[in-house]
Amino acid sequence: SSNHATQLWIAARYVEAVTLFIAPFLMSRRLSAYSTFLAYAAIAALVLSAIFSWDVFPDCFLEETGLTRFKVVSEYIICGFLLASAGLLWRRSASLPPETYWLLTVSILLTVFSELSFTLYSDVFDIFNRIGHFLKIISFYLMYRAIVATGLVRPFALLFRDLKQREKDLMRGERRYRQLFEGMISAFVLHDVVYDNDGRPCDFRIVKGNPSFERLMERSSEQLVGRTILELAPEGKPEWFDVCVDVALTGNPAGFEIYSRLLEKHLEVYVFVPEKGQIAATLMDITDRKEAEQALQKARQDLERKVRERTKDLLHSNEALQDEIQEREHTEEALRKSEERFDLAVAGSTDGLWDWHDPAKDAMWWSPRFFELLGFSKRELVPEVGVLEDLLHPEDRARTMGFLDAHLKYRRPFDLEFRLRTKSGDYCWFRMRGQAIWDQHGNPLRMAGSLQYIDDRKRAE
Repeated sequence: SSNHATQLWIAARYVEAVTLFIAPFLMSRRLSAYSTFLAYAAIAALVLSAIFSWDVFPDCFLEETGLTRFKVVSEYIICGFLLASAGLLWRRSASLPPETYWLLTVSILLTVFSELSFTLYSDVFDIFNRIGHFLKIISFYLMYRAIVATGLVRPFALLFRDLKQREKDLMRGERRYRQLFEGMISAFVLHDVVYDNDGRPCDFRIVKGNPSFERLMERSSEQLVGRTILELAPEGKPEWFDVCVDVALTGNPAGFEIYSRLLEKHLEVYVFVPEKGQIAATLMDITDRKEAEQALQKARQDLERKVRERTKDLLHSNEALQDEIQEREHTEEALRKSEERFDLAVAGSTDGLWDWHDPAKDAMWWSPRFFELLGFSKRELVPEVGVLEDLLHPEDRARTMGFLDAHLKYRRPFDLEFRLRTKSGDYCWFRMRGQAIWDQHGNPLRMAGSLQYIDDRKRAE
């Protein structure tokens, strides 16, 4: 009867709508074809029994009145499931080839319009009933194209889509960290540990160094890679060599200051173990700081000597003595303040790194140390060029943005000092270096670099 045909239609549409609704949740899971077939076979058997044997399935069409309330309401419920499945499919669209996603989406929407047509007819031969069937034919054809044609005829597009996306992500991450590595102000060097017959570290062979390390050593990478520490130290084993051995054995990082006779420079060194069998080190040239310390120490000694000589002369006159004592107090106070300023200046800090991955946009990436230098947490500050511009001191803003624009347009070096407003509201001095890369047309693709806290040095100056 017409009622049986309509009941079968509604039951089949419920199965289809619920299947499409749960399908996005199962896209990344492996299903058993045998178990799935049995489950749908059981559902089909229950539906057929409910309609033809048990006669418990609600009526959907009556010859006297046409469509029943159950049938109309069911069509709207089915439409709701279909629209929800289209939304879930949109959220998982990245996991599908574009052609498959659009074929499925259009198929679902045509099914929605088909079901709405089936709520309007009063006779099984009504025009709306025919329209609904034609839309359903088109919908099933699109479903065939999306599932069968893509899944069976061109399966490799689905199999290798995730692999290609992961490969792109890895290459993008490698480019980012290579730029950060090469843009660091501090020198960085990675060594392989060389072991003796007893399994104890006896030397360290250079594997890789950034451009700052090459400048520090005043040699090219070809002259450094493959050489060991002892080969580069003609005067013999350096005094800090045993520290590196202990780091390689224990895995505990160590920081120290040394004077390199080979380079004739004072260095601040931090050594750690990135993975077993290797050690890495960051090196900062602190020669200027050490020379400033020595000059200050000499100035202090000279000052104390002059004060002692002057004190002997002041013993002859109380009035002269008071004047000299007051002068000494002023001198010592100035010396103390000078020492305080110098202590701030010599307090070394690690660079903050940044990456402007698309100069055409405002968004940037800042390392945790970058936020720490400014005194903000990640939740308090959005890493954007506009935010950084707002933090610039009004007197430095135009000059800094001009330097940035000149670097992007004319490839002029980007290395300057400016003031930034920290969380406390004070303006502190920083040194920023960066390097952009351009495409073949001269358009900047991205820019990365580092931020160094130099406020203490500025104050000392």
